[in-house]
Amino acid sequence: LWPYQKGFICRMQAVFVFSACWQYIFSAFLTTTCNMDCILKRFSYICLSFVFILCYCSLYFNSEVIKQLLKHVQLDWKMSENSDTIKVFEEYLSLSFVFTLFVIMIVPMSLFVVMSVKCKPVILDAIIPLNVSRPRKIETDYEFFLDKQEYFFLYIIQEVLAMSIGFFSALIPGTFSVTLIRHFCATYKIASCLIQNTAIVHTLQILVTQEMQFMHRRICLSIYIHRRTFTCVKSYMHSVDLWYSPLLLICVLSLSCLLFRLLTTAVSYFTVLHTMHL
Repeated sequence: LWPYQKGFICRMQAVFVFSACWQYIFSAFLTTTCNMDCILKRFSYICLSFVFILCYCSLYFNSEVIKQLLKHVQLDWKMSENSDTIKVFEEYLSLSFVFTLFVIMIVPMSLFVVMSVKCKPVILDAIIPLNVSRPRKIETDYEFFLDKQEYFFLYIIQEVLAMSIGFFSALIPGTFSVTLIRHFCATYKIASCLIQNTAIVHTLQILVTQEMQFMHRRICLSIYIHRRTFTCVKSYMHSVDLWYSPLLLICVLSLSCLLFRLLTTAVSYFTVLHTMHL
């Protein structure tokens, strides 16, 4: 998703894919008449598309920073002198491994459930057929200028593929961030343990000069690890801050549109119930 070397062909490919995506999204505004609910629904989809694109761009345009961070993690593992240090890394990274495995499993299951709900009319027609086929509804308004009932599966496949690419484009930065944060926590823990272990040097049966040298090496190594980790954390936060700040704003706008639609639907529902009772 984020190659280290961005060639001209890769750039043109990304421009073509994004242009085609936005054409499908905005062409629906030109071919259909929209009311307020329709505009809010499409605006929610546009915000969701922006979220996926920003998550992808947060890695694509920071490929050099990601490359340096991966080298930093690799060097930290090579610097591990004993099994206790490796155990600290494994203890902290086990949570990120479980989180990544859980998300990788839950995304395909969620897509399967969504596809099953979308294909419910087709499934019911096969199990409990009627004289007239049940209407097939397409939730997202991608405009292919084709009949939606006849080419129903084409729209479904396109929608599932778009959701899959979008979810995994957000999944990769999320799991990478969790893994990186847990790794930084492990390095801080190791630095703290190095400082704490210097307090037991006086119990060792060694000369005073050797004791001072041992304590000096431990403290210097701890400070080096702390400074090095802090520099990487600062570099990572600076690289993603440009992309995640507007991401929060877009999420708030999308959630506001969703809550407004839910409120409008609830008001309409209770209005109908009140009219029926009258």
